[in-house]
Amino acid sequence: MEKHMIYDIGIIGAGASGMMAAVAAYREGLRICLFEHNDKPGKKILVTGNGKCNITNLNMTPECYNSNSDGSYFSVIKNFGPAELISFFKKIGLYTRDKDGYIYPFSEQAVSVLDALKNEISRLRIDLFTGINIKEIKKGFVIFSDKGEFNVRKLIIACGSKAMPVTGSDGSGYDFAKQFSHHIVDVIPALVQIKCREKFFKELAGIRTKATVTVTDKAVKVVGDSGELQLTEYGISGIPVFQVSRHIKRLSDKGNDVKVHINFMPGYSTKTVKGMVHNIFSHNRKLDPVTALNGLLNKKLALVLVKNTTIDRGKSCGEITETQTEELVRNIIDFTVTPYDTNGFDNAQVCAGGVNLDEINLNTMESRLVKNLYFAGEILDVDGKCGGYNLQWAFSSGYLAGISAGKE
Repeated sequence: MEKHMIYDIGIIGAGASGMMAAVAAYREGLRICLFEHNDKPGKKILVTGNGKCNITNLNMTPECYNSNSDGSYFSVIKNFGPAELISFFKKIGLYTRDKDGYIYPFSEQAVSVLDALKNEISRLRIDLFTGINIKEIKKGFVIFSDKGEFNVRKLIIACGSKAMPVTGSDGSGYDFAKQFSHHIVDVIPALVQIKCREKFFKELAGIRTKATVTVTDKAVKVVGDSGELQLTEYGISGIPVFQVSRHIKRLSDKGNDVKVHINFMPGYSTKTVKGMVHNIFSHNRKLDPVTALNGLLNKKLALVLVKNTTIDRGKSCGEITETQTEELVRNIIDFTVTPYDTNGFDNAQVCAGGVNLDEINLNTMESRLVKNLYFAGEILDVDGKCGGYNLQWAFSSGYLAGISAGKE
């Protein structure tokens, strides 16, 4: 087996957190190597933000993140937050633009972010090994791979999760963590579509509409969000669904009585919606209700909403009772569906769960169990909302792990 030189720092995973860790760790005289099992680094960066790469968000609060640990992990982001990240990229030649608090590369191309990081790694002469398969890591640290044996004094594990395996996220980092006695909080898909039990979703497929979604467990509100809802043949999708999906998955896996309540007219009071429906029905007394509701709702949606009431489709608007009108209004503003699962890791943007934060020193990202072992990025039990939050966590944790490992 080919023998390689001893490195000061080895980093497994050349994604956002790994590349940031490599750059942050650099000190004159240090030898740093970066391992990536894909043939190219940063594949997941290229698909974030629909290819525009929303790198961070100026609305950065603890409420934007989730973990099974307490909220002390937010100190990692406070240490290296949006302002520091924007400044970092400016220093290495990447300018950004602010779109209502959502920060993108000025070019609005994800490849600009990846190229900036790759160029900096090249400028600092950090060794990047791609297409490498790591078979085993022993304390010390000795890394056995299909490209030879590597010896590193300090090791940073930043190899992502199971989300989007097409980008190379295969969950191997969890196995490496377990080799060093770390515990993994159960890993599930997050920022992902929801499957629902109701048969009528096949009739609703393709509809996009503004809505509010609210998740309840045993009729008690758990979480909610608003935005463009997408109705599919199997259930619901869109940003507001992604934001609440981790909660639905955790609860449904436990067999809890989970419901999703959809308000198809967010921002309007019950009284206002009732007035709208009354006006439509009184003006179109001879029309059937589905046809009459075309002035308010998507026709396919109106059909399903009416079907799910006691209204007889053969009756005209003038024959609909006050009780039936109120029933329809409730459907419009509180349409209840039953989720039973999410789509899988292939469709998930990130994962919830990961390396238990109680075993990590969040001042340095160093393992509390093994000296000189560090973690960064999505492999840890932290997941954020859509909107640049997960990339910010990747960059923040990678930066902290890198500067900590780079110190003697």
